[in-house]
Amino acid sequence: MNIKFIERKQCISCNSQNIKTLLSIPLMSDNVFDYLQSLYGNCVRDLNLENQNLEYSFCINCSLVWQKYILNENGLNYLYETLISSEWSLSKRERGSYKQFESSIEEAKRVRYFYPNQKPRDVKVLDFGMGWGHYCIASNAVGFDVYGSELSDVRIKYAQRNGVKLIKNTKEINSNYFDFINTEQVLEHVANPGEILGEFFRILKDKGILKISVPNSGKSIKNLKLNKWKPAIDPLQPLEHINSFTPQSLKSFALNHNFINVTPDFNQQLSIKNFLKEKIKPYFATSLYFKKSN
Repeated sequence: MNIKFIERKQCISCNSQNIKTLLSIPLMSDNVFDYLQSLYGNCVRDLNLENQNLEYSFCINCSLVWQKYILNENGLNYLYETLISSEWSLSKRERGSYKQFESSIEEAKRVRYFYPNQKPRDVKVLDFGMGWGHYCIASNAVGFDVYGSELSDVRIKYAQRNGVKLIKNTKEINSNYFDFINTEQVLEHVANPGEILGEFFRILKDKGILKISVPNSGKSIKNLKLNKWKPAIDPLQPLEHINSFTPQSLKSFALNHNFINVTPDFNQQLSIKNFLKEKIKPYFATSLYFKKSN
């Protein structure tokens, strides 16, 4: 399978080499390996963990945290396509609560606040890393011209059966094509998030909007610095959450790639409570909107 680890020597956000190591511990150490084995089973040994460290780097320049050593493409494919059950993932999504399904609709509806004077079908939306396609399905129901992009074959087939239009490779898309791009719980998993934002910049229209949602790593990073962190399904999750963002480092990351944080003009269309929540989001949340900077 040619699975191995690759090293990321500089900051993946600002390319700085002014880096501090927050933790470096063997992946085969008892607490790390026991956690990985409990999550993925005995086949986790296929990832060639021997003589490899779990190491978290901290950028002194922009405060981003990332795992220095990550699986190569073959390793990531094996992790996500073999070790993680797609049946479990789909069941978890399909058997969600009313609130979970309603939240997809509400998130899709919020796109309209950026384009109040356009007909829905004139607004082109891309869900990058669409998973099973539920955001695309919700956006289509709202009326947008929506497309999905995804690497997993089983997820692509499921989404297509449910009417989602697929984009296999964004490099085949013309520049300045989309009005809005959504990427939810994706950038923490990828080896090259900066390259992905560069591609978003190319395919978004000049007034295009990008929404990024990633786990908020603030508490986990604090515990890491205090030597209180233990391997868990959290924003620092070994092998999977290889990039860890806080509100500030997310905004810095976006700005380093020519995106500026913006707040939608919700006016009176939200309750006072939800309106205030949106106003304070940029200070406390890692689910934010950005626009292309000129």
